Formats: sequence, C-alpha cells, structure tokens
Amino acid sequence: MTQTLSREQVLVMEPVEIDRYIHTNLFDGEDLTEFKYKHVTYTIPDRRVFVKETDTGVTWRECLAYSLEISSAWEVEEKIKELRLQAKYCIALKQVVIGTGEYVGMFDYIHATPEQRCKAALLAVLDI
Repeated sequence: MTQTLSREQVLVMEPVEIDRYIHTNLFDGEDLTEFKYKHVTYTIPDRRVFVKETDTGVTWRECLAYSLEISSAWEVEEKIKELRLQAKYCIALKQVVIGTGEYVGMFDYIHATPEQRCKAALLAVLDI
C-alpha cells in the first residue's frame, strides 16, 4: 500500500478501514485503496465487500471482517505469530487497550475485542 499511516490514524480507524488495511498489509492481499466499501446483505456475514468502478466495468473484492469476528481476529493473531511479531503485537495490544481510558487488567487483554486485536496487529506489522 502506498499510503503511510500514523499510529494516531490506526487508533481512530473504523472497522471497515481496519479490515482493508489488514487484508493488504498483513495478508499480502490486493491493494484496496481505490475500492469503496459496499454493504451487501446477501454476502456471508463475516465478509466485507469492496467495489471499484472503472471505464470497463465494476470490480468486486471480498475480505474477511477481521475487526468484527473473533475467529477472523484469531487468524490475524496466527499471522502475527507466523511473522514472528508477537512481542511487537503484545506491546501494541497493551497500548490499544490502555487507550480506552478505562481501568485495564489482565482480563481486558485476554478479552480484547476483534477491533482492538486488529489495530494492534496493524501497529505491529507497520512498525509504528
């Protein structure tokens, strides 16, 4: 992906954008920068659909809803492990969870939301 992200941009990112960047940066998927998110009711619930219109037609791409489904977030964590980024990920997850401004204990890390896990993964893989 040609766009550079800052830590602050990742921390305020909406789930659809998180999924777009996870797909591209963590799973070496197609760059979806020029695609627009399209809410489609007939697709599998754990999928996101992105669309790009060109002079020659419409191109559709799907990716998992990593930031919404815990099973997809676990796939993100497995990829982090495969890339040997566990230490960076754990540090980033701590920062993401603490950033909620609420009391944080071990329980909060164990039960981090898919969105929090994905934000931490992006911070780790982008090294920001």
